[in-house]
Amino acid sequence: METTEVRPTWRERGAIKPREAATVLDLSLAEVYRMAADGRLPVVRVGRAIRVPVVELRRMLGETA
Repeated sequence: METTEVRPTWRERGAIKPREAATVLDLSLAEVYRMAADGRLPVVRVGRAIRVPVVELRRMLGETA
């Protein structure tokens, strides 16, 4: 029997990668990095990597948790 892995949607995760955030916000990846650098997009740093908290994306999109 083959097991199919079901990945949670971006709304079900705690944080997502900048590339995913760019897709969700319909922005370029460069714009997401600019927004993160100037504070318009809150991010969490994990070592050298950055992640965008889903709660912040939902707030920006006008969604409630």
